[in-house]
Amino acid sequence: MSEIYIKFGWIPAKQFEKLTGITVIAVRDRTMNANFPEWRLGGGMVKLLRDGYYVNYERYQECMENQPANYRLA
Repeated sequence: MSEIYIKFGWIPAKQFEKLTGITVIAVRDRTMNANFPEWRLGGGMVKLLRDGYYVNYERYQECMENQPANYRLA
């Protein structure tokens, strides 16, 4: 099942951590933080599957491109 998600831009949180430096714990914490509505489960950025959290890397890149230059999401 997870192979299907990877094809559509979803990557496991462990791989996301290697690419961005945002840890799996930080991903989990952001799903519960009101300051990051797009990170909530069902918000389009993060999904929780049987084998852990998955992050939509394409959506993450879009959000980073749309942030002001002096703002860091990570």
